[in-house]
Amino acid sequence: QFRVIEDNIGFVGGMGDLEVLAEASQALGVRIPTSRHPHAFYRNMVESYRREAKLAGGGKIILLSHPKSERWNHEDHRFEKILSSFDVTKITSLRSLKIKSGELFHKDERVGFVIVNINPEEIDPPSETKMRIAGFWQSVSAGSFGVSYVPHLEFVGDKEFCISVEKLVEHYLGETCSLPTLTTLRLEKPRALLTARRNREEWVIKLCKSQSGDSVWVGRHLSPHAWTKLLNRVQKNPSEYIAQKYCDPSRFLDHAVDLRPLAVVTPTQEILSPIPWGRAAKNSKSKTNISCGGLLAPIAIL
Repeated sequence: QFRVIEDNIGFVGGMGDLEVLAEASQALGVRIPTSRHPHAFYRNMVESYRREAKLAGGGKIILLSHPKSERWNHEDHRFEKILSSFDVTKITSLRSLKIKSGELFHKDERVGFVIVNINPEEIDPPSETKMRIAGFWQSVSAGSFGVSYVPHLEFVGDKEFCISVEKLVEHYLGETCSLPTLTTLRLEKPRALLTARRNREEWVIKLCKSQSGDSVWVGRHLSPHAWTKLLNRVQKNPSEYIAQKYCDPSRFLDHAVDLRPLAVVTPTQEILSPIPWGRAAKNSKSKTNISCGGLLAPIAIL
């Protein structure tokens, strides 16, 4: 049975990897119909952004990304290359952007939509810095141009968000989630912390605000002493951690694997990835994260 482990929005991995997965799948003899090729996913995404730009008064679409000095991230590089094929202009310096009369300009061209691929709080921070664009978010609020991501969404992007998703879906959509989320406890509740402490092999501890696998501790893979030491540390700031019921990972040969569906959600449209992607970690007991050697993996559902 499939179970939901995390729900993440904003900065998610895999957005630049879908075409690589398609190539790998085809190399393995898995034929992908044209209608389900990742190229259509990216095209639909950019077309959706163009419609939002038009509603805001028109203008070009730009990708606000990291400078070349940080091009170690190959996924970002692939994402940039894909978007450039749809005439999306990559911007790596905020100095090339200006707010004029409440509108955003790149050089002398009006911008209608910004794909934000950096920390949004770096764009218009509260303190004066050389890199800030004063009035950026105020102009977004006024509808002068659209953006793909805004500040202060991190509280729904951490690992604690999964606790509320099923209730949010039921409340706002009147629907029931098809895939249940693993039982998850907020450790700020004393009884929850006691439950985790007494049942080491049944629980996984996670630091809420971290996106790294290094901040995930699987009880059954720790010694009783290490588990006690960990929970003593958690007890000092319990609101920063959750405990999640352990579930054996899916396995293929000697790899632990997971499934990570992607979607782009706009005010008017939901665009689902036509092919799944995931990570696979060789000889891993339970985790698939990069920190334990997890690699991008093509997934075929039979």
